[in-house]
Amino acid sequence: MDIATYGVGLFTPIILGAIAISGEAGGVITRDMAAARGSAAIDLFLLFGFLLGIWAVPRF
Repeated sequence: MDIATYGVGLFTPIILGAIAISGEAGGVITRDMAAARGSAAIDLFLLFGFLLGIWAVPRF
């Protein structure tokens, strides 16, 4: 579980930067900021999943 969590946190910005989903044609800093924003959005879903799991464990 820890390896998957750290893998998502560490490599998501690298993957997003490599595929350049933002379509921005700026410099290095612009691309890094776009990758950071995308990573933050994905990490919010990860946090939501953790909280949902913590809520669901005592109920099932």
